[in-house]
Amino acid sequence: MNIQWLGSPNFTPGRDGHDLITDPRYVVIHATVGTVAGANARFQRGSERASAHYGIGLDGHIVQWVREEDAAWHAGDLEVNLDSIGIVHEDDGDLDGPHTEALYAASAALVRDICGRYGIPLDRQHIRPHSAFSATRCPEALDIARIIAAAAGQQPRTHVVQPGDTMSSIASRFGASLAALEQANPELERGQRWNLIRPGDVVRIP
Repeated sequence: MNIQWLGSPNFTPGRDGHDLITDPRYVVIHATVGTVAGANARFQRGSERASAHYGIGLDGHIVQWVREEDAAWHAGDLEVNLDSIGIVHEDDGDLDGPHTEALYAASAALVRDICGRYGIPLDRQHIRPHSAFSATRCPEALDIARIIAAAAGQQPRTHVVQPGDTMSSIASRFGASLAALEQANPELERGQRWNLIRPGDVVRIP
């Protein structure tokens, strides 16, 4: 994996005796609420007291600010920081906007690599959103279930749209929320609406 080292002064050396081998241990998923370059500018300032281990761009490139053996300051909770890896995902400032295939592929590969090396289970108990630990929307529209499934090598469920199908009816059929279905299929947005799906469209089921 090609990872660009950037570094940050904001970290706890040696995780203060904690490790990623025993529970609790997490991979915490974030959004940049901007660009990777913007996150880097912030993480370079010691006065910000913020960082993450990794960042992933919309084009799929990966950067690293903090070594895995050290704790980055990303979760808004000291204990979680000591027991986790933090990954921020570029969103160009649009928390509700779509993310690229390249970003999802890079995120899944990175999560797979991290979890494989530390024996972290690839599930929602260990791969957590920032919002699980702090009062924040982060990472809002990012589809964590998709990242976990791809990291685990699972093929996502899909549905081929039939005449009369709507996103609401598909969501109901598969037991998914409409919001999750829309977030999993940003390419199907047409004219700011998702109710314009057409027979033959392939819908990913989160």
